[in-house]
Amino acid sequence: MITFNSPLNRSHLPLLFALLLPLSALSLGFSADLVHQGRIYGYASQTVQDTLTYALFSSCFGVALGLAFFATVFAGGGGHSSRVAQVLNHPFLSFLSFLFWLINFITLRMLFSSGILECDVSGGGLSSCREIQVVELVAALNVLVSLGILVASTLDRSTSRGGERGAYSQV
Repeated sequence: MITFNSPLNRSHLPLLFALLLPLSALSLGFSADLVHQGRIYGYASQTVQDTLTYALFSSCFGVALGLAFFATVFAGGGGHSSRVAQVLNHPFLSFLSFLFWLINFITLRMLFSSGILECDVSGGGLSSCREIQVVELVAALNVLVSLGILVASTLDRSTSRGGERGAYSQV
């Protein structure tokens, strides 16, 4: 008999949020720098400006979600089973996070695939093009992490509502 262990599932959420928070903070730093550089020196196009601004928004959302989750875990004393933590890892918020990061990754990827931005590899240092590639890489990682949070929070919801049903229970 294979059953899904709900406490095991709940132990994955803090780990996944612990991955989401620094990755989002890294993306936030690079995105903020790129938006700042764009306002000073100008953007290559309106599409680049919109994409970088959205990357900044997605990063802020990821940092806010991660900080709020850990604030409830550490301040609540009740662990991540407190009511506020349950709201923060609700599948709807997890889906929003996944959707924001997926759109962020797709729009960043389109900057390079559509020819709006072309990177010159001959220059040294960390150019704006390289920074955008770093933000794209972090967005791809955050898509995977937020998908894990979505799956874990959905499974956590289903096991807490009535027990062992779905693909993880077999009688």
